[in-house]
Amino acid sequence: FSSTPNYSWFHDKPSSYEISNEVKITISNEEQLRAVAKIVDEQKSVMMGGTEFKDSQKDVNEQKVLQKALGVVKSKQKIYEQSLGISLSPVRVIDQRVYARPVPRIQPQTRDYLKQQSSALSSMAVTEGGAPMPQESADFGAITYSADTAVEFVIK
Repeated sequence: FSSTPNYSWFHDKPSSYEISNEVKITISNEEQLRAVAKIVDEQKSVMMGGTEFKDSQKDVNEQKVLQKALGVVKSKQKIYEQSLGISLSPVRVIDQRVYARPVPRIQPQTRDYLKQQSSALSSMAVTEGGAPMPQESADFGAITYSADTAVEFVIK
């Protein structure tokens, strides 16, 4: 709740006050977002200040992507050992980072334009890096996780 005075051009005293209430709403699907947007559209005194996406399964998803990154490290370790005829032993993890990025959504107008330009792109969304991704994974509030891992090995 806040009350902000509005001053006229030539007076030191407030001529009116703007009273506002801020309400934060937690939603979990697109249907709920549409319901909130409908209220904002129908009521002139209601404004939507913004949206912020949070992943309720963040810790689990970060663990999964880290396990996958370490699996890649292990598979490369085996390739080096087999190709070079050596044995590698991990010493320490040098660097490990997890990135969480919202999946960009293509607006319906853009999707229609893509259908006209190329039938191959009509059923795909485009990620930030430009790589196509199946449309069904670009759901409401979807987040893409990725991880970078660097491991130091010693030759036995």
